[in-house]
Amino acid sequence: MKDGKKKKARSIAELDISFMEELYGASSEARGDDDNISLRYASVAAEVKKAEEVKIRVRVEPDGLQAFLVFVAVRGDALDFSSEKLAALLKEHGIVHGLLTAAIDGVAEQLHTSEEWRGEVEIARGTPAESATGVEYPFLTPIFGAKRELSGWKIGETGLSFLELQDILVSPDMEEVNRLRPKARLVRPGEVLACFNGPLQPKPGLDVYGRLIPVGSSTLLPEAGDGVELLEGGRQLVAKALGYLSINNFVFSVLSPLWVAPDRLTAYYVNLPGVADSPVLKLEDLASALEEKGICFGIDLTEATKNCLKLNVAHSADLMIPVAQGNAPRPGLDAKLKFAFDTEKKAGEIRENDTIDLRDRNLVSNVKKDDLIAVKSLPTKGDDGQSIYGEVIKASVGKDMVVTVGDGVQVQKKSDRILYHAKKDGSVLQNGGNIAVVELFYIDGNVDYSTGNISVQKDLHVDGSVLSGFQVMAAGNAIINGSVEIGAQVHVNGNLTVANGIIGEGTRVIVQGDLRTMFIQDAELFVGGDLWVGSYAFNGSIRVGGSAFVQRGLGTSGGKVVGGIICASKEIEVSTVGSPTNSHTILAIQPDPLRSIQLNKIWTTLRFCEENIAKIIRTLGLEDVTPQAIKKLLGQASGVQREHCLKILQTLSTLIKQQKSLEQDDEKVKNEIDENLSRATIRVTSEFFHGNQVQMSNRRLVLNQDYGSVTFRLEKGEIVFS
Repeated sequence: MKDGKKKKARSIAELDISFMEELYGASSEARGDDDNISLRYASVAAEVKKAEEVKIRVRVEPDGLQAFLVFVAVRGDALDFSSEKLAALLKEHGIVHGLLTAAIDGVAEQLHTSEEWRGEVEIARGTPAESATGVEYPFLTPIFGAKRELSGWKIGETGLSFLELQDILVSPDMEEVNRLRPKARLVRPGEVLACFNGPLQPKPGLDVYGRLIPVGSSTLLPEAGDGVELLEGGRQLVAKALGYLSINNFVFSVLSPLWVAPDRLTAYYVNLPGVADSPVLKLEDLASALEEKGICFGIDLTEATKNCLKLNVAHSADLMIPVAQGNAPRPGLDAKLKFAFDTEKKAGEIRENDTIDLRDRNLVSNVKKDDLIAVKSLPTKGDDGQSIYGEVIKASVGKDMVVTVGDGVQVQKKSDRILYHAKKDGSVLQNGGNIAVVELFYIDGNVDYSTGNISVQKDLHVDGSVLSGFQVMAAGNAIINGSVEIGAQVHVNGNLTVANGIIGEGTRVIVQGDLRTMFIQDAELFVGGDLWVGSYAFNGSIRVGGSAFVQRGLGTSGGKVVGGIICASKEIEVSTVGSPTNSHTILAIQPDPLRSIQLNKIWTTLRFCEENIAKIIRTLGLEDVTPQAIKKLLGQASGVQREHCLKILQTLSTLIKQQKSLEQDDEKVKNEIDENLSRATIRVTSEFFHGNQVQMSNRRLVLNQDYGSVTFRLEKGEIVFS
């Protein structure tokens, strides 16, 4: 050596290590190789012992499921390398799962007994993940989109629309079922819809490093919905009942093929157009479907039998096949009042001069003492029905009617009817359920200076006219064979018929019932019921609580309203409005004046309540009317003062209750008025001349051009016409 120093001799073990590194490369610590492990074992015994080194490499398959020991042993004495040491060394390097004990023991034995040994031994085996569950469909084919998302199902080349199917089977409208008619797959009980292969709940695996190996991705698996069950240990989806297959988000259901009417009185088998491989309907399946749905009454499979034969032969069966029919309840009959004579008022023949021939109008019904006037049939209970589910459907009981009898009527009650007889000679006064027999007051001629003014508490028949300046009042019905002339006054509590017309300024007619006349000119009328004018109305001021009709008679002026105003509460129908030279005609729809009077009374009483409530509150010194405030007031009062307060508080309570009741009545009447206005119409059947006016509620409309046939109504608070 250059430094003159003598190098220290290395031991045999050191030399062996040096040689081995040159032969097999650097140590594992230097290389950092995870897949190759260098194990150094030095056996130092006495000076005469030799040192040995063994190089071992571990090879792991790419899937991590197998590990092998690959090793070379150099010639030398047997090594003391136990199974425990090998297992511990493997664990240090991450091999922890699936160690093969027998193989490790074998390697240890080889190393212990062999002088030189080379080889590869599997010493660890992982647990593979179980295969994903697969599914097969006997007759269905799923349809997938571009991104492998499910977009539908088909059988053969026929696509299925399950949404339409679901809609029609629950629709309350049979027409909807007939209109859509989607194709559907009928399934029978026990028919297999889907089969599963592979484990139903696959388990994940572990590689030799103990890492989780997930189950492979699988397709969506169908689930059992209504009418479907899992059989064969959960490996088959099977139909439980007869019906149509429906799939919603991979939930398989069987929809009942039975359509039940909303009244639960009729059931039909819905025979939808089938697709390839659809089974034929069998009666035993249909009977089971009825039982499954709880239908137990009125079952009749006669039509189903006929249609089953059609299905087997030509597939031309009906769409809706009746299979069960319940019994509809028979409602009770309402009470009815039937008169022993014809009560219909006839229009009478219109003469060429626009007057009415009253000889055959049936306006007066005369009776003798003890004559039968009317018979009231009593209401009946009706007969209960039964639904197809066996439920009792209660029949509605007939409604009774109130019959009020006046003077001259005798009542005789029977078990099932009530008889009404005349107690005296006279004419029958009837209005709805009111019956009376009144003596008829007959005037053979005009109401003039020879008769004076007329006021009778009975029916009146004037065989002439009411002349100018005279007054007529009748508690019953009245007939005037002539006219009501200028300045005359007529007041009738019942119905009034004037054969000719009502004429002149200052003429005033008030009728609480209906009024029929041929024409009106310049007069003022109030009619509580309906108004029929046979020819025309010129410059009249006419208020009608019901409907007004100006009819087109035989004369040239038929159906015309020229000038003046006609105001009704329900409807108006005329032929012509205005004329080329007259644009001052008004047709109006306004609330029933009796309703308006009723509202005014309500408002007056409400104001009274509000004013007195306010006075009492001020008198008592209350800030508000609450239980706490009243309790405090009474607590501060004593003796006579307390008694006085209690009386005032009782009055206050009564006023508040009355106020609430009146507010409810006010709301009710207003709603009725609004409803009547919404239904009201004004119809002009021939001509509406420009410049004339239509009023409905608080809206007005003046047309600036002529129109032919036109109808006016109120929509959303505005007058519209068509």
